Amino acid sequence: MRIYLSSLVVMIGVFKLHMWGMDGAYTRIWWLDIASHTLVSFAIALCIGGLITSLSPSIHHKKLLIVALTFIIGFAWEGLEVYYNITGHPLWSYEYYFDTIKDLIDDTIGASIAAYITTRKGMKYKGGINESPLAVETIKINNQ
Repeated sequence: MRIYLSSLVVMIGVFKLHMWGMDGAYTRIWWLDIASHTLVSFAIALCIGGLITSLSPSIHHKKLLIVALTFIIGFAWEGLEVYYNITGHPLWSYEYYFDTIKDLIDDTIGASIAAYITTRKGMKYKGGINESPLAVETIKINNQ
């Protein structure tokens, strides 16, 4: 449950950061877009990692799956930027390609860090989907 809460807290922080950026900080602070993309992909990957671990703890290649799913979400976001024409640069220009590739690299970095955190040895998930706080016990009844 902590992993989902951590993801939510980071998402709220990214939302506030993004709102500040939309007020003009993105044009004044060169690294703000990098921080926003890295943090939002980190939060998404935390949530994906927690979900994968809760639903299928024995799945192989968890890190790769977490990074790939987060990358796909980031790629879809970049597609929405094109569709709604909010890329910040003229479409298909050098600046557009550079910004899109940089954003996807930032997404991959954030996802990789979260994948490492959610899959490291000794990481235990309490309160996951397959876990119950109540223990089920078998009661033996002696027939006399």
